[in-house]
Amino acid sequence: MSHFIYLGGILMPKVKNDYFEQKKDIILSAAFNVCKRKPLFQVTMKDIIRETGLSQGGIYRYYKSIDEILVEVINRSTLNIDYIQLINDLVINGKTATDSVKSLFGFLAEYINNSTTTLGKFHFEIIELIAYEPDRIKSISAQNMHVNNTQHFIKCLFEVIKRGIAAEEFKPSLPLNDILSFISTSISGIVLDSIFHKCYGLPEYEYGFDVHRLMNTLEMSVIRLLCPDAADIMKMKQGELNNE
Repeated sequence: MSHFIYLGGILMPKVKNDYFEQKKDIILSAAFNVCKRKPLFQVTMKDIIRETGLSQGGIYRYYKSIDEILVEVINRSTLNIDYIQLINDLVINGKTATDSVKSLFGFLAEYINNSTTTLGKFHFEIIELIAYEPDRIKSISAQNMHVNNTQHFIKCLFEVIKRGIAAEEFKPSLPLNDILSFISTSISGIVLDSIFHKCYGLPEYEYGFDVHRLMNTLEMSVIRLLCPDAADIMKMKQGELNNE
């Protein structure tokens, strides 16, 4: 029986999986520390090598590129929860499209609140990375759990809205594309403001900053746009907010 394995094209002695995981942990911990100090688009493999104290060959045995390391750092910073399944359950369990929309916005408020502190800096700097090196975003986004969660959320929300329109539960007061664009840009704004406050120390607005209340306001606005005659729903929601 062979006592050697190929790793990254290099013939190496067989060792326990724990050894490789320990080495990867060292590399990823070092990368996380570097990413906290430097903008994501400025992090290089040399930075990681210097931080770990390992040789260049020692790093490349485990990761072929800096983007592979960045993806794994971001994924390890994502809470170990199957968010895609949670989103699917909210869609399936909603008795009406309105119920599903409300549940999805409630979920998003929790997700932003819980993930911004760990992922916020990386999320914002990925946007900068697109501006500096657009070709790299393909390799980073493809396996990025946070990006996948966000894209799946938007996809499901829009599908629920379209389903509600088809069933005549929703009767939009504006063209659908305008409403969907409004939702996307509003969510992006809430996420970015949350990042600025929690990760970069932006002073709070005079009127305060609360992710849950902002998401509640967005939810109410969207339902109002989708159901112009739903005044009772709006009053009920406003009563819930005033009682918080």
